[in-house]
Formats: sequence, C-alpha cells, structure tokens
Amino acid sequence: IFPNDIANFCRKQLNNIEKYEVLVHNWIPDINFKFPTSEDGAYCRYCVSFGSNSVGKGGHQNTNLLVETAFQDLIKLENTKKKKYITLTPWRMEKILIVLLCGRQGLSLRGHRDQSYLSLKMPVENDGNFRALFRYALDSGDQGLTNHLNTVSANSTYLSFCIQNEIIDAAGILIKSNIVGIEQFSIWARFVDKTEEYKIREDFLCFIPVENVTGKRLVNTLLITMENIGINLVNMRGQGYDGARAMSGQFNGCAAKVRELYPQAIYFHCANHNLNLAITHACKISSIRNCIGKIKEVVNLFRLSNKAGLVLKEKIQASCPSTKQTCLLKFCETRWVENLDSLSLFNDVYEHICLLLEYLDENNLKTIGVKPHALLASIQTPQFIIALTVVKPIFNIIKNLSVFLQKEDCDLVLCIDYVNNQQKKMADKMDINLAPPRNVGIQKNRDNYEGGPEEYFRRFIFLPFLDHLLMQLKIRFLEYRELLSKIQNILPTMCSELNTKKISETVNAFAKEWLNNIKGSTDDFIAEMTIHCLNISKDKRPKTFIETLNNCNSVLYPSIHTFLQIGATLPVSVATSERSFSCLRRLKTYLRNKTGGRSD
Repeated sequence: IFPNDIANFCRKQLNNIEKYEVLVHNWIPDINFKFPTSEDGAYCRYCVSFGSNSVGKGGHQNTNLLVETAFQDLIKLENTKKKKYITLTPWRMEKILIVLLCGRQGLSLRGHRDQSYLSLKMPVENDGNFRALFRYALDSGDQGLTNHLNTVSANSTYLSFCIQNEIIDAAGILIKSNIVGIEQFSIWARFVDKTEEYKIREDFLCFIPVENVTGKRLVNTLLITMENIGINLVNMRGQGYDGARAMSGQFNGCAAKVRELYPQAIYFHCANHNLNLAITHACKISSIRNCIGKIKEVVNLFRLSNKAGLVLKEKIQASCPSTKQTCLLKFCETRWVENLDSLSLFNDVYEHICLLLEYLDENNLKTIGVKPHALLASIQTPQFIIALTVVKPIFNIIKNLSVFLQKEDCDLVLCIDYVNNQQKKMADKMDINLAPPRNVGIQKNRDNYEGGPEEYFRRFIFLPFLDHLLMQLKIRFLEYRELLSKIQNILPTMCSELNTKKISETVNAFAKEWLNNIKGSTDDFIAEMTIHCLNISKDKRPKTFIETLNNCNSVLYPSIHTFLQIGATLPVSVATSERSFSCLRRLKTYLRNKTGGRSD
C-alpha cells in the first residue's frame, strides 16, 4: 500500500495535515496501472476528508460506498450510463430530425400556441408542423417518445421554441461550414434568336462553385463547364465580366487566357461597373464626399430611431400625401446610380428634415448616433446645399443617359442653370445666406477663390465634380471605342453618311478582329458595304442592330447580316448575370447545402 493511498485515510478522523495530503498529494497509479491489491476500488477524497459518520436529513443515514467502503463495480456503472443514453437517444434524435425535415422541405415550424403541453388530440387551431409531426410519431406507436412525455415534468419536455431555435442554430453552423466562403460563377449566354423575327436573349446557364479564383483556374472551370453544357466556344465573339483583377487582368486574367484560345472573343468591361467606378472616383471630392456622408448620417438617424422615423413619416404624409415613400432610403455602397432615389427623396423632404431635427433637439428626444443639433448645423451650410443640388441633377443625367454623358455635344448649360435655381430656392426656404467661407492665409485644406458666392461655389464644387466625372467616363469607356464606332457604321443611320474611305476603314477593322466571319474577300465586303449604303431608304432607317437585322437580306448581304448579329450579341453589361445571385441564397441555403450536382 502506498503512503498516500486514500485507503489509508478511510474510517478514521483526519487532522489538517492528513486532509492536505489526501487533497493535494493523493496517490496516482503509475504508467503500468498497477493498483494496490488491498483496496481494489475507488473512494471520494472530499467525502473522506470532510465527511461525517452520519449524513442525510436529520443525520439518520450512515456513510458507506466511496467513504467507508471502496466502490468496485465501475464497469457496471459505465454500462448503466451508456444504456440510459442509448434509451434516451431515439426521442432526442426525433426532434432534431423533425427540424431538419421541415428545413429541407421549406416548412415553417411553429403555429398558434405551440408552447403548451403536447396533447394527442388534434387542436382546434393549428399549432405548427413541428408539433403535428410529433403527434404523428406518437400515433404511430413510438413508445420511447410516449414514455418520455408521460414521465417528465411539463417544463422538461424539450419541445419549446427555444429548443427548436437551438437545433436550427446548430444545423446552420454545420451547413455554413460547408457552403460559406465558396465563390460562385454565374454563367449566362447572350445570343440572337429567331422565331418569327430576330431578338436578343440572355439566358442563364448554371452556377459553378469555384475554390481557386486565380485567372488560370477560372479559365479551366469556365471551359470545362461550357464543354459539358455543349456550347462551341469557336462561335463566341465577346466575353463580359465585372472587371475584377482575376477576370480582367491583362496577362493572367480570365479574359486574356480565354482570348489566347479564342482570339475572336473580345473582352468588354461591364458598362454598369465602369459607370459606378467613374461616379465613385468623382464623389471623392471633399465637398461631395462630405455631403453624401452627412446624408448617410441623417438617413441612419431616422432609420435606427423609431421615434424619429415615426415623426418624419407623419410630416411627409401631412405635406406630401401623394408620395409613396414615407421613410428615407438607405444608401447602397456599391451601386451609386441607385442612390438617385435616396438623394431625390432627401432633396424633396429637405425642409421637413431640418424642421424635424430642430424639433428633436428642442424636445431632447433620444436618438442613436450623432446628436440632432450637430446634424442640423452640418446640413444647413452653403457647401452642403450646393453639393446636394449639384449631385442630384448629375445623377439624373447619368441614370437617363448612362454612358453617353461623355459626349462632347452634351448641353450642360441647362444643368448649371437648374443647379443654381434649385440651390437658391432651397436656400430661400431655410433662410440661409449663401456666403463663401472666409479666405485663409495659408491654402492648406481648401482653395481661395476671388469673386462672389456664385463664382466661388461653381469653381470649388460644380466644375471639379463635373470635370472628374467626365474624365473618368472618358478613361473607362475609351477601350474598344474605335472598334465599336466601326461596328455602328453598318447601321442605316450611320451607313448613309459613309464615303469610300470610311467604308474601307470599317471593313479593315472587322477583318482585324473577325476575319473568319467575312464571306469572301475584303474587297467583296467593301463592295457589299457600298451597295448596302447606297440602297438605304431615307424614310426607313432602323437605329438598332436587331431592327436592322430584321430588315437585312442575308442572301444579298451575307457579311453585313453576320456582323449585325455580332454587334447585337456583344456584351454590354453583366447586370442580368448578377441578378441571378438573388436566387442563389434560396438554392444554397433553403433547398440544398451545396450547388454541385443537379438542381432539379
């Protein structure tokens, strides 16, 4: 027997030193697990050290196992625990399986009054699918579940909505670990289809999970997918992506790798992404950036504060009963063109916002974030008003004219007059003096301009913003501009004004990119273009590729007919493809836990 074996301290009174030895320096078996033969069992060292001879209520029970006598049947204890666990596991699993079943099938769990005791009788009001499936299991003769419900107390049935939520959360963690963080390819095809007449179609092909997002691996995934679908990429004449580095890289991007294999597939950067990037860079001017930042703070204040939002809703409904929007719209961080609606609504209710911020400040109403008086002071400055009235009409022009804002003949005089009239009208409403800031001795944070307020704000806010925006549009839409202008020459509206030299330049541009699509030689194509231009009627001149294609004789003008199809199918935007991601959540989370395999 080892000196510190707990068996040496049983059945006697212990002093403090002995208690210390039992608790701290208790004996531990060696690596060979050679137990002493005298006491082949287990004791509770705490009960041995601090227990008394009589225990229980009133001290009428004597100590025995683990204190006076060693507990030896450990194997039987473990088997009993295991047997009990196995007995309880089936009805525990039934709850989990029911929740998972409802989740896979898209069924709601709860109904009316689903927190009371589970009755075998069918309730008058529907208590939800979860309890209905449990009731079905009981009716089917599930004895384990029946015994559980008959033996446990009402607060231990584990059928409440809390248990359901815990099961959902646990299942969500397991599912998300398999699907979250996997990039997705959304593949669409843009083509010309003819039933009764020609029309452009953009059809969804598939979602493809992508684990490696390098240009080389993306190309391999794309090519394998298109081959499996059965699409011949030899006929591809254009490819459009969102402009990410992995897609648009000059040397190792997906577009460059695809064009190495298919030289006629020209890459086009999405026009919508180009436009968003141009607006983003233009809005980095300090005055415009500060204006949009303050608008976001005001929007967040009224959206996060329930009291402030309700008061603003009442003000808008009272003054503008015909308006559909009764709350400020949140800004989108990526799609700047969509912020026009938010800016327009803010501009329309600007007066009410100022009055409401003043009301919140005077009545000391609690708000989240910036204090109302600070926001009120920031949105009543001349710089804010000018910036707001500059951004709003420019955003209107961008939304209506899209990428055509960089045209040299665009009339900006009306835009400037509109900005001046709107800012004066808004300033008169709020009785704000549009005075420029004072001149500073050292031009560190802003510029000094000589002249009146109009000249100052025009040179400090309007012209820099417009110049930045136009420059960004010209830079971002310059690529392939020459080629696109040549493609437009086959349209009747442009073709009638071409001379022999321009016709030759157009044909040479086509031959450089799509030589295989020219029927015959380049001289034959020049002759075909010349005849086509001479025979165009002045009364009937289609303006689009599809309209021209429907009026073009493919026998007389085979090359022009082909290039009209190419012009119609060149990718302009990936907006259609990106809309498919709105249903990706349903496919991945609600219906399946991964996007591989068949979706039918």
